[in-house]
Amino acid sequence: MENQVLIGIIILSAAIFVIATIFYYPDILKKILLRLGVGITGIVGVNYCLSLIGAGLYVGVNPLSVLVLLFLGGPGVVLLYGIEAYGKFFL
Repeated sequence: MENQVLIGIIILSAAIFVIATIFYYPDILKKILLRLGVGITGIVGVNYCLSLIGAGLYVGVNPLSVLVLLFLGGPGVVLLYGIEAYGKFFL
């Protein structure tokens, strides 16, 4: 029971922090959404181009890749494809 209360307090505190940050710094939300948009568009575009040439490198859009794209944006696309290439060719 105590763990559930603690988890609830942590979630509520995180939500208040995010809302306050967005309220006081609305430009941060714009930058984050721009990074996400560029990143997802980059993944979809690169997946399409690689499928045309027959390369077997595909990065999916899932919660983990979205999290990477939220923090890194365009360079996150390169990171995700680098990890995929490493896993495919060296492991």
